Amino acid sequence: MSAATPTPVSSIVASSTDNQFTLIDHDKKTHVTLKLQKGGPLVRGSTAQGPTLQYQGVEGTFSFSGEQIVTDTNALGKTFTVTLNIVPDLRTLLFTLVLPPVTHQTGARTQAFDTIAIKSEHHTSLQGKPTNPGAATTYVVLKMHGTAASVEVPF
Repeated sequence: MSAATPTPVSSIVASSTDNQFTLIDHDKKTHVTLKLQKGGPLVRGSTAQGPTLQYQGVEGTFSFSGEQIVTDTNALGKTFTVTLNIVPDLRTLLFTLVLPPVTHQTGARTQAFDTIAIKSEHHTSLQGKPTNPGAATTYVVLKMHGTAASVEVPF
């Protein structure tokens, strides 16, 4: 492990304008793109509100938008949760991306950062609750690396 090179405080700036995040897990099996703003033109029945999330992983390739993405702000930062799949009478698989505030080098349009994502498997059965002993929800934590960027969104 190499020693970190300190960055002068005068060359660091907090960015609240980041609107696109591209991430990959350390095993290179999960790719995620989160866009906080939708580009236009709008498709009938859709709105300009809310983020979009593209997910590519061992479960398949999925696109989510609007109410399909549950957002929350908590002590970890912002979280974005989507349902990857539901197998009736077995489980529901959720994917949650934890998005911390990202601080940029002065003048940089993009900034690399690390975070985590969590796959949570909620076990179910015909009786409504799991029949196997143990945790009713299990978790897999993915170490994610990516970039935060401020991208112009055409409307």
